[in-house]
Amino acid sequence: IGQGASLNTIKSLMGAANTTSCVKRQDLLLAVDGKVQTPLVLAVRKGVVEDDIVKYLVNQDVDGSSLLFSGAGKRDFKPLKYVASRESIFVGEGLDNPQALLLFMILRTYRAKLKKRFPFLHYKKSDGNDGGDQDNTDQTTNSALDDDNNTCLLQATLFCYDLIGSSKIASSILSYIIRNGLFHRERLDSLRDYAGNLTLHIACLSDTPKFDRILKLGDRESDYGLNSEDCTVMEYLMNANPPPCTAPYLSQNFAG
Repeated sequence: IGQGASLNTIKSLMGAANTTSCVKRQDLLLAVDGKVQTPLVLAVRKGVVEDDIVKYLVNQDVDGSSLLFSGAGKRDFKPLKYVASRESIFVGEGLDNPQALLLFMILRTYRAKLKKRFPFLHYKKSDGNDGGDQDNTDQTTNSALDDDNNTCLLQATLFCYDLIGSSKIASSILSYIIRNGLFHRERLDSLRDYAGNLTLHIACLSDTPKFDRILKLGDRESDYGLNSEDCTVMEYLMNANPPPCTAPYLSQNFAG
């Protein structure tokens, strides 16, 4: 990857690792170079590597470990940070496109982080036969975690906020998502992830202590200055209608 290898070359190396007992595929994904960079980190940091290579490496990772890898010591090598920084020239642009690399990385990093936080739930499926005692009135409640179509982009970005690296870039992404309605605005009080969390739960579960940065939510000709619709994430969620604290599922999430 460091020398500009093609996707076919990388696929061949991964295929060889899958057929030998001395090198496992996951070992290759988590191997580091002299600068403590995994293949995925190296790919997203170079910037010139085709997005298909990044997506291929992520899709080969069975548990998302490479997405949460943070290097050694004080180094912060989270792949999502570099993808967000690379696309910060037009932060948010193209997020409504399922093929966009930033959207792909947000959803997959969210998936990996949720599996790590709730490892006993990652097997839940949406077929209604999971044996749980929760109702199935909300089809998203028991949806398979691996289905991007059933993942709320707002929830995913909130949960991965701390991994984006820059609060300014993270806030810009959140603002774009909210301004453009790239989430289920009318279901803030009922849309749950596979662990039963509402959007408000996600904000409270996030590793970010507080979301106090003002989001530019109102219609505007530029991002300079504030208007009456601008507010923080928590203010936006708390002002939703119907009120989130009266949601019927508020105390039914697996995180307690």
